Amino acid sequence: MAMPRAVKTTRVLSRRHRSPNPQTHVYIHHLHQAPTSTLEAALSESTMSATYTYTYSKRSSNKTFSWEVLNLIAMKCDAKTLATASCVSKLWASSMSSDHLWKSVCTTHFPSLSNLHPSISYRRIYALGLASAKRRRQPPPEPRLSIDDLLFAVTIPPGKSRDGSITILKPFSELENHPEGRFRFDVSLNDVVSEKLMVDEEDDGDMKISSSIVMRGYESVFRVLDRKGKTSRREWWFTEELPSAGCCFCNGASGLLAEITLVFGETVVVVTGSGTEKKERKKKVVEKVRIGVMNVVSTWRYATVDDALRYLQHFLLPKPAAV
Repeated sequence: MAMPRAVKTTRVLSRRHRSPNPQTHVYIHHLHQAPTSTLEAALSESTMSATYTYTYSKRSSNKTFSWEVLNLIAMKCDAKTLATASCVSKLWASSMSSDHLWKSVCTTHFPSLSNLHPSISYRRIYALGLASAKRRRQPPPEPRLSIDDLLFAVTIPPGKSRDGSITILKPFSELENHPEGRFRFDVSLNDVVSEKLMVDEEDDGDMKISSSIVMRGYESVFRVLDRKGKTSRREWWFTEELPSAGCCFCNGASGLLAEITLVFGETVVVVTGSGTEKKERKKKVVEKVRIGVMNVVSTWRYATVDDALRYLQHFLLPKPAAV
């Protein structure tokens, strides 16, 4: 008895066509859910004429899908399309998880992680990289602390050219804020002291300022700095690196720098003594006291108010109870 002659039929892959193979039809449906650019890239190549072949005989209605063509299409798909296609069935999941399909995707998006192969598959490497990227893009939580909860305290001790110390204690909400919403606040001395605060060259390198941030109600205090500073023609600044906000912050660094600045205004001539002992000295009047927190790791700019509050809440607020 003569064997039936096999007949080959080739049809164009299209949205309207319903494949006799249910799994193939599902994959076609998922492909059309992918971005248009992905499908165009996959179907525009000369080798991707979007054809598949059914082999059948006159006595049998069994049909088989050409996996070679599917593999060529898969090599042109992005990660999202490959992941969607792997949901069709166990067989498709095994085929769409092949390393040769995910290698180019992984090396393009996460080249530094590609060295983990062959310990784990390229698909797993891509999943790890994608999860890490999503976590980095998540916005930080809102601070549990508010500017209205804080008081600014600074003490300017007596120097060689003056007697008596000056202490300033004002709510942050009453200070002049940086126009771009950075953590930099100015307090005018004309509003808090009756006499002008003047410094001269004899005070250079000798003045030591102490500053703290106090929680309203005096429930807690964070020491900002306590050290000597450096002077220039227009200002006198004092800086100190802030400790880490972690559990072991004694020896750690936070990448933040606290800054207290005395901003000079006018220059006045002060006459002391009389007769042959008469002396004239030029002194600078301190117009403002400024407090700021700078990010010295990447930007060398003042930290945002929210970033500074998130840092300060580790020291000023009790730790939240464990859930």
